[in-house]
Amino acid sequence: MTGADAARAAADEGAWQDVLAALDDAGEDSDEAVELRATALYATGDLEGCLAAWERLHARLAASGDREGSARAAATTALTRWEQ
Repeated sequence: MTGADAARAAADEGAWQDVLAALDDAGEDSDEAVELRATALYATGDLEGCLAAWERLHARLAASGDREGSARAAATTALTRWEQ
């Protein structure tokens, strides 16, 4: 099982600290891993970390030409900032 697999399984259970630990332990840095990290950070109350992860994902997706993904990441960043 990869770090992303373990993180996904933990997310399915709502075990957000386990998501973060699985990603950290595996050194996962894929786009999916960054999104999982952002979600887990939000769920654990780390809004600054969450925003940083969403902003990082947006930049990566925009740079790769993924317009839909970068727009979703930007919208999620904006909504999360609005909640603060």
